[in-house]
Amino acid sequence: RLLSVKVNKLTETSQTFLRNDKAGFDNNGLEGFRQLLTRNAERRPDTRLELYLPDHRPFYADPPNDPHVLTDHVQTRQFELPGLDGATAFKGRFTIDVSQDTALLRQILWSLIAATLAGALLSVICVRWVVRRGLSPLKSLTRQTEQIALGELSQRLTLCQPVRELEPWVNQFNQLMDKVEQTYKQLEAFNADVAHELRTPLAALIGKTEVTLSRERSHHELSSTLQGNLAELQRLSPMVKDMLYLSKGG
Repeated sequence: RLLSVKVNKLTETSQTFLRNDKAGFDNNGLEGFRQLLTRNAERRPDTRLELYLPDHRPFYADPPNDPHVLTDHVQTRQFELPGLDGATAFKGRFTIDVSQDTALLRQILWSLIAATLAGALLSVICVRWVVRRGLSPLKSLTRQTEQIALGELSQRLTLCQPVRELEPWVNQFNQLMDKVEQTYKQLEAFNADVAHELRTPLAALIGKTEVTLSRERSHHELSSTLQGNLAELQRLSPMVKDMLYLSKGG
């Protein structure tokens, strides 16, 4: 693109010269135009201009020295310069050294690659930070749940900061824990009552049996002791049935 811009500018310059200096061009002929190109040669560094007459005879070429020494990185364009009558006055070849542009583009490319990698790394860091921050309420709930699992039934889940998506779940879990704690307390009270109810008759059965076995007893005494034990066992039987019934969910 830079080559096209410079060639177009050269074409406009030559046409302007031919229009504005028609009398001088007519008087001096081709030599005046050649001198103009020679005077302007230093203004075209890193380029090389070659002009040919329509019959392909060389007309002008930039000197092969500074500032027109070119590297291997060049671009060339063929063009034509029209005369005042519109016919082709010159055929030319314009060569431009693009080594600096290539180096600049390479530098820009590496800069873009570095910027892209840096942007990707920054994005990863930001995403990780956002994810960790977003998961912090879940980690807090996990720690609280572990405490409950260790037997802290009175503990309830709380959010360190309001999270709309988690609040319904936390509320339902806390309601469930209220029911579990209430049921656990009822079970403890029931176990205490059952233990109290069973302790007295069992102590009586054990005591009577030990007394009976302490010495020789008559058939009547053994029968009386067994009948008393049977009465106690029959009184305990409904209680055991009730316990089995409750253990099955009633």
